[in-house]
Amino acid sequence: VNWYYKAAVQGYSWGEYNLGLQFKNGRGVPQDLKKAVLWYEKSAKQGNLWALNNLGVCYLNGEGTRRNYQKAFELFWKAAEGNYSYGQYNVGRCYENGWGVEQNIPKAVEWYRKAADQGHQDAKKNLEWLQ
Repeated sequence: VNWYYKAAVQGYSWGEYNLGLQFKNGRGVPQDLKKAVLWYEKSAKQGNLWALNNLGVCYLNGEGTRRNYQKAFELFWKAAEGNYSYGQYNVGRCYENGWGVEQNIPKAVEWYRKAADQGHQDAKKNLEWLQ
């Protein structure tokens, strides 16, 4: 955690992301979801795809921030545009469930397929279920 903090305060996006992850999971520090969101936001502003996705999960579930499906979808979309399989999977989930976007099963399938093509196992399972 100390090394992540040193990297994070210097503006290194992976340090910010990893520090957020430690606060999210309570590893090496007491769990603090608000601090997790704060560090994810810093990393996401630099375009870190993992941080964008994890921040989207926080907004989706209302963890450390107020639940906001629209914001979650926007963050997942940015991660997905960067070809990040977890972002693609989560865009698919949003389309499947109508979270922050109008429900659209064909688009859910399209995004699950993109994630599945990269080996994302949950996307593969959801594709099987939807097709």
